Amino acid sequence: MQSERLYLQKSINIGVLAKKLDTNSKYISQAINHELGKSFTDFLNGYRVEEAKKQLLDQKNNNLTLEAIGTMAGFGSKSAFFGAFKKHTGQTPSQFLEENKK
Repeated sequence: MQSERLYLQKSINIGVLAKKLDTNSKYISQAINHELGKSFTDFLNGYRVEEAKKQLLDQKNNNLTLEAIGTMAGFGSKSAFFGAFKKHTGQTPSQFLEENKK
């Protein structure tokens, strides 16, 4: 998941990941739920939020909108990005940016 950065693809789903790993989606779902206590969506969004945090702090992205950063990180919409970001960090992307750009 991390080495190929599949989480950056908006169209990634558990079926695509299962095919890539040559296994079935039920096995992946159970493994993520049992071992990590997360749903596949939360698991995926965790990677995407970490990517968004890196992109937000990258100086070369200063001219990009928050929505563009979310899209780069694999989120399909602004609301999905903001919701997942807040869930995983306890902050909105704007709050994170303000706090970390000082």
